[in-house]
Amino acid sequence: MSLNQNIPAEVLSDEISQLPTRTYHAGRNWNLFGSSDNKVYWLKSGIVKVGCYTSEGIEDLRFLIQGQTMLGEMAVLGNGNPDDFAIAITDCQICEIDAITLSKLLSYNPDFQVWLMELMRTRLALLEKRLQAILFQPSKDRVLSFLQDYFLEFGQVENNMLRVPSYLSHTDIAQFTSTSRQTVNRVLNQLRKEGLLDYDKETLWIAQDNLSRMFD
Repeated sequence: MSLNQNIPAEVLSDEISQLPTRTYHAGRNWNLFGSSDNKVYWLKSGIVKVGCYTSEGIEDLRFLIQGQTMLGEMAVLGNGNPDDFAIAITDCQICEIDAITLSKLLSYNPDFQVWLMELMRTRLALLEKRLQAILFQPSKDRVLSFLQDYFLEFGQVENNMLRVPSYLSHTDIAQFTSTSRQTVNRVLNQLRKEGLLDYDKETLWIAQDNLSRMFD
């Protein structure tokens, strides 16, 4: 689902730390490769969902990202997809890194080079894992796996309960898992009926012990 590889402090340089920060408010949608200047984005804080538009103009969500990390990294290789987009789920603090600054970072900061290559490798591996799941996992299991990862990455522990804000709609979850909204609804309702989790319009919550029981 996601890949929250935060940028280590030793990788950040003065150039990045001194860049002006912009606020991208929740709901903002922008094209990651909409210009020819090979711009990339440093997500300083907040949560975004990243995907691409299909040839039919339908959103295909790929990653849910938070932390201090990079967006639009494929621009470094000059082969970014013009249909790739990002949507701010929460208010985000973002620095735009232009091609000149990026070139300097890559030329004299080997730690940044290594981190960026590992980020690309991880994201490609996640896409491959998703494809394998589509080919070989039942739709219910894909939704269950997504929910487990979602709770582990975004959940806050309160009295042995994991609580996570409802950042995603059922349609979003369906896109992340290549299923349907009806399948997501059915799985969530079944888990609620079995007493494994509960949810409302604002929050999902689950007992930590129930995470491992979701596939029983």
